[in-house]
Amino acid sequence: MFMTEAAVAPLWREPTQERSRVRFERMLDVAGELVRERGLDALTMQDVAAGAGVSIGSLYQFFPDRNALIARIFSDSLDAIDEDVLARFRGVSSLEQFETASAGLIESIYQHVSDDPALAEIWSTVQASRALRHLDVDDSERIAGVVFEAARPLAPESVSDQRLWTACFLICDLTSSATHRALTRPGREGRRFVREYALMARSYLRSVFDGEPAQ
Repeated sequence: MFMTEAAVAPLWREPTQERSRVRFERMLDVAGELVRERGLDALTMQDVAAGAGVSIGSLYQFFPDRNALIARIFSDSLDAIDEDVLARFRGVSSLEQFETASAGLIESIYQHVSDDPALAEIWSTVQASRALRHLDVDDSERIAGVVFEAARPLAPESVSDQRLWTACFLICDLTSSATHRALTRPGREGRRFVREYALMARSYLRSVFDGEPAQ
């Protein structure tokens, strides 16, 4: 598979023992609740430790800083989105089905994030942070792999793997950016952004499948 960036090691440390796993999940739950109640700007390591009933040292053992906490919460949301992508493209057997699945990506992601105000705030923070942006890019790579595998049997042989992979990656990565932009717009306007991008994605993919040359 074609890769655009090297994967970066997680900012947090995963627990290896069951007892530690329970504390780890409790810390994450508390952090999520604090963001929902107070907003991301008010999230502090001290409040997370106190709310989870652990020492600040125990918290730092797994999350060396606030960014690591945000990154892990964001990573969990990506896992849920990835499961939806797998389900969406599983069994796709025609170009029409593929286009529908691809255009529906942004609608699915937008709905998933917009339903949770805390997640929407975290999503926007990740998009704007140089230290965290790689999480989103890495996930675009993973989703693009799923989309590429569904697209390859349907694309004409004249479309190279390199071009098809590039198209799949761009659709996935720009979906994330378009979702972020839509989340900054109120209600109907945000959804209009989503619909417009879905139309753009469908049109672009059709041009690739039709063999239109890249200029």
